[in-house]
Amino acid sequence: MFSNVSSGKFSTIHVEKGKIVTLVNDVPLTNPQTINLTPIWKYVVIDIKTKTVTPIEIEGVTLVETPAAALGVSKIDNKKFIRVVNDTKLGYYELSDDLLKATPSIEIQKGGKPQGLFKVDKL
Repeated sequence: MFSNVSSGKFSTIHVEKGKIVTLVNDVPLTNPQTINLTPIWKYVVIDIKTKTVTPIEIEGVTLVETPAAALGVSKIDNKKFIRVVNDTKLGYYELSDDLLKATPSIEIQKGGKPQGLFKVDKL
């Protein structure tokens, strides 16, 4: 249902309004040592009723690394963000209301990879 390649794995999942946002592998998962560190994943939206799988159009990005144990989708103030990490991009993209498009929002220029996006309220 998810991919034209061999079986894969779930590494992030967000459910909202009858839709699932997740990542699926775009190539066979052959080397367990590199599958989390290689941009071979694409974000998709699965309609729970129709079982339709639609790739999310991410501006300037085709494939990303899996977030593995990190948060792939974060929701803050009714906005949804996806973690985007590949050879040229590092940060978070904001999802459109219909979940089908993502545009750059937060760019990280130095220092590791994002692990989650949270809102911190002032006390």
